[in-house]
Amino acid sequence: MKVTWIDKKLMKECFNNNGYVLDFNNQSFSDFTINSIGYDIQGIYNCSKGRSLCNFIDEYDDYLIVRLCLDLIDYYKNILNDSTCKTKEREQQIEQLYIRFKEYEAQLDQSNIVLSEYVLNKFDSEYIERQIKILIQSIDSSPADAIGKSKELLESCFKFILDEQGITYSNNATIQELRKAVFIELNIEAKENVYAQSNKEIKKILSSLTQIVDGINHLRNEKGVGHGKGKNFEELPSRYASLVVNATMTIVKFIWETYDYRNKLGV
Repeated sequence: MKVTWIDKKLMKECFNNNGYVLDFNNQSFSDFTINSIGYDIQGIYNCSKGRSLCNFIDEYDDYLIVRLCLDLIDYYKNILNDSTCKTKEREQQIEQLYIRFKEYEAQLDQSNIVLSEYVLNKFDSEYIERQIKILIQSIDSSPADAIGKSKELLESCFKFILDEQGITYSNNATIQELRKAVFIELNIEAKENVYAQSNKEIKKILSSLTQIVDGINHLRNEKGVGHGKGKNFEELPSRYASLVVNATMTIVKFIWETYDYRNKLGV
């Protein structure tokens, strides 16, 4: 069952209020959509929260639309405290949406569509390009966010490859541990790569990948999002965020192309 045009229109009218979405600010809306469906919607479209939501509803797959709608309804019912957002008209829209989208959810569940499987299918070259676009857009507007998301993309890439290869790792595994496991699996660990053993320059380059990953991790902890900052915290200039993003792009693309190449060879 596909989400109808009428139900998509109702979802837009309910949650898009002249560019605003309920009581979310830009950061909280970004965090909410990432946690709900794995995408920073406003980061993708680079416009208002409401307009970004409408574009998402028009362009993305029904499963993600249903998931986000139900999460927004849950937020409205159980978390939202701003009474100005809770109008009689919106209450009616919420109830109507809840009934319709729970029906969609049941249909999707019967089709055995699972979010984790959906994400796995979408983690490909196109997904990487999309995430890189988000990183680039945040360099000037929020250098700390760009640094934090760079580390997240690296971790996602590492975990996906390990999962696909059936290699287990701890839930508390550090990014260094994930990197080492992936590099060994893909034969790009500097100490073990056959080309690195006979070519010092290749060994230096592969070793530098490790140092860059470590550097991004430490920089994220000091200057990225995800940790509370003291009053004397100073955000890095955007040129440093640009350096981190470009380094991340290079590493992720190299790792992904290596993984894809080995997959095609059946290695």
